[in-house]
Amino acid sequence: MFKKSTFKEKEIACCLFRALCFVIAGMFIFKNTLFYSSDELKAFQIDENIMAAYENKDLYYSPLDETATILLSDFDFYANELIITFDSELEEDAVFTLFNSSSNVEQYVIDSQTVNSGKTLLKFKFDTMYLNQLKVSAISTDGTHFVDIPTGNVSIHNSYLNILQMNKNYIFTIISIIILSILLSLLIWKMDLKYGESYTISNKTERESNIEVLRILCMFFIILHHYAIHGGAVSMDYCSNKLVAYFFIPAGKICFNVFLAISMWFLVDQKFKVSRFLKMWMQVFFYSVSLTVIVLIITDSLSIKNLISSLLPIAGNSHGFAAAYLLFYLFFPFLQMLMDKLSKRKAMLFILLLFYAQLGSQIIGIINNYTQNFASEIGLFVFSFALSYYFKKWPPAFVNDKLFNLALFGGIYLLVFEANCMTNLWEHKADIFAWVLNLSNGESSILMIAAGYSLFFLVKSIKIKNYKFINKIATYTFGVLLIHDHNYFRTFFWDSIVNSKTWYYSSFYIVRVIIMGIVIFYVCSIIDYLREKIFERIIIKNYFFKIIEKKLEEKINEEDV
Repeated sequence: MFKKSTFKEKEIACCLFRALCFVIAGMFIFKNTLFYSSDELKAFQIDENIMAAYENKDLYYSPLDETATILLSDFDFYANELIITFDSELEEDAVFTLFNSSSNVEQYVIDSQTVNSGKTLLKFKFDTMYLNQLKVSAISTDGTHFVDIPTGNVSIHNSYLNILQMNKNYIFTIISIIILSILLSLLIWKMDLKYGESYTISNKTERESNIEVLRILCMFFIILHHYAIHGGAVSMDYCSNKLVAYFFIPAGKICFNVFLAISMWFLVDQKFKVSRFLKMWMQVFFYSVSLTVIVLIITDSLSIKNLISSLLPIAGNSHGFAAAYLLFYLFFPFLQMLMDKLSKRKAMLFILLLFYAQLGSQIIGIINNYTQNFASEIGLFVFSFALSYYFKKWPPAFVNDKLFNLALFGGIYLLVFEANCMTNLWEHKADIFAWVLNLSNGESSILMIAAGYSLFFLVKSIKIKNYKFINKIATYTFGVLLIHDHNYFRTFFWDSIVNSKTWYYSSFYIVRVIIMGIVIFYVCSIIDYLREKIFERIIIKNYFFKIIEKKLEEKINEEDV
């Protein structure tokens, strides 16, 4: 007979499992340091030997004409990285473009990067390829002239998988991750003993696992959508992998509307809560500031003004969806009072007015080739709330029609995917494809709204057993969005952490994209779990937080005189 585990043994096991999860997340975050090595294959001085059509002016080289490039030759190997280190700062913003001009290929662009003035380091990372000649051009961001290049060094590297490096840096990093993970796990255990779970601010209504699975899947596909757009996959040379990247394009905007449909559907029956607003505000504020500081320190590409703007989660430079949702939630009680007083007929008229305000100009714009863009993201939130209110109070027959919603969602997705491919990949300029793209260009487009709601209604009508684990994971989807799609952090994230450009042309492209999507979701969820368990818990239990919450509740709920 096996001995039953005691409560203390279960706590220890839970603590160790939590630490293991943190270790795995840490190893993914530092994967480029831990699991990859880089060999320098060739180094060049930035001097007259490699500067084509440049004139030497002390510590800078000035371009003589439009053929001005950094020309690298006299080598013969496979490589995947080029690093330029300048002796002094760039004097102006510039677009650096790397060309493969090897003798066995027709010259083509490998990568292009915008580099701000004041920078002294530039890295190009790309898929491993055979090289014997490279060119680098530097043009002003407005495209009017070639820029001056400081003296410095250029080196070509080959980065490769090296899991067990066993050097001092590798061992130090591994030990540091393990120690930090154990300390964090112990800290959370101690805080659990002190606070328990009573600190949490949540809706008492039990979550439905079918909807929570939908949240998780939608965030996963939003990650893949952002990989295609922000990771630059749609800019690769034409190949089957590029077709796969284009398949993810409709997913982002449709899933955006799924999240809107889910939020508004359940918000209809709820009441405004100061605690809920403050919790969301703190979460947005935390990531807005912390990620801005990280980018400011690591890349030195931001200013103090950018940092100040990050302190304003609604009006500053936080995530657009998050800012709009925070502002909408402040509007929510007023909209709810308005909708509660409307009859079915007047509610329909109100929705039609909102429809015209949000989508009417897009439809008319297709006819006369001019769109009066007076709609905004907050307008989409208001429209979605009114639409959800109407569908929930006076549900049409199609709300519970699985076949209809499946056909509508699938049809729109494939139609938009085809229109994107035909127009952008194969350059077919048929009017029908232009119409489809105009009606799907952004989350506020009618096709994206229809597809988002149809997918929500489809999954809502499929009942499954409730699973607490799934429901808990789904609570981190908002944090996953705020982390991987932060306005300032996203470029550094995709280029330097994920290194998405290095596997554009991989034979295992689809597998790598899916695995990377899962890893990103996992790591971001772990980060948001730590934020919730430590920072949020400390603040919510703080005496001053409770005073602020109480005072705001009293002000909002006091009777009008």
